[in-house]
Amino acid sequence: MVADLYQLRNEMAHGLPFHEKFRKTRGFLADGDEPIAEEFATFRYDQVLEECAAFLLCGALREVLLRNRTFDIHTMSWCEQD
Repeated sequence: MVADLYQLRNEMAHGLPFHEKFRKTRGFLADGDEPIAEEFATFRYDQVLEECAAFLLCGALREVLLRNRTFDIHTMSWCEQD
């Protein structure tokens, strides 16, 4: 999912047409390939990735704002701030 999210981001940032896989209706699926909810059953893959990106962003903001942490890219881990 992360590789696809990065590819989609690059296509957006550089004004490229989206790859066909991002335009296909896949739905937002849980284990067992069942839609998480009926409202998500008709999502295109780019819409699914949008929801995933929002979830990842919220998690990172919680760490920074509520737990006073930063992400160290060298150690690939969250670090406490003084």
